[in-house]
Amino acid sequence: MRARWLSHWIHARDRRWPAALVIVVLIILQWLTPDRLNFEPPWLLPGLELLLLAILVALHRYEVRRKAQLVRTLFTAVFAMASLAMVWSVGRLITLLVIAGDPDSPKTVILTGGVIWVNAIGIFGLWYWQMDGGGPAARAEGRRPYPDFLFPQTAVQGAAPTGWRPNLIDYLYLSFTNSTAYSPTHTLPISALAKLSMALQGALSLLIIVVVVARAIGIK
Repeated sequence: MRARWLSHWIHARDRRWPAALVIVVLIILQWLTPDRLNFEPPWLLPGLELLLLAILVALHRYEVRRKAQLVRTLFTAVFAMASLAMVWSVGRLITLLVIAGDPDSPKTVILTGGVIWVNAIGIFGLWYWQMDGGGPAARAEGRRPYPDFLFPQTAVQGAAPTGWRPNLIDYLYLSFTNSTAYSPTHTLPISALAKLSMALQGALSLLIIVVVVARAIGIK
């Protein structure tokens, strides 16, 4: 029975196990972030991410009981708190490097900024995955007629097999390109929430890179 449930969870239509893997990576990155940049108390963000992981694993059983909307609400609430904590870490990084003049070596500054930058890519990728079309389950069942993001596979006929749907890797790639190009590349935001989310991510990424690079160059 347990093996059958695990197999069903891994091969579910919305493929939740990659999201669980990304969350594990984010927890590891949070542990690698210096304590002075972590949200207080320092165990709170990893704890929230572990809670999110537990919700993802248990989501199948809730769906069987027709409580998917409740779980989606809990998912969004926990994930919003983790996102706010990430923004707080960016603010602390800017404060320490620009205002306080943190005396860390250039290598330490770049590595710290890189950890936060990669963490932001994972968080926004998960956020896009959860936001688009009402979430993975809603996309699989076609509950909403309009998506939040326009992928080329759905915009160009013949670019993908019939019935193609974006998976987590597509949203992580969207998050990565938005953090490097600071603008849409191959995927366009359609809804107002999608546009605001991508604008926020672009602004945070630009702040991290500009502040970290400038500080690393300025350290003698």
